[in-house]
Amino acid sequence: MDCYIYYRSAVSHQQQVAEQAGKLQLLLQKAADAAELKRRPEAEKEMHTWMEIYKNIPLDFAAQMEAALPLTMLPSLIDGPRHIEYFMDVPPCA
Repeated sequence: MDCYIYYRSAVSHQQQVAEQAGKLQLLLQKAADAAELKRRPEAEKEMHTWMEIYKNIPLDFAAQMEAALPLTMLPSLIDGPRHIEYFMDVPPCA
């Protein structure tokens, strides 16, 4: 299963968001096979949309994320909620 988390942050916080999201991903590196950080190429109303991706996560990933997130400054840089969605691999039909 993979976890996708997206949120918005002010363009002026771009550097700090990248640093703090990177710190969060380091804290969670043992919980996921791979982690990625992405940002939409364009800003809308002086806001960037960011996405964290965590691949092949364990069932207790949400608890690990809740424990790690307060160890960063990321929550103070985000405008609004962090939207969290989970997707699982589906084998193709034969």
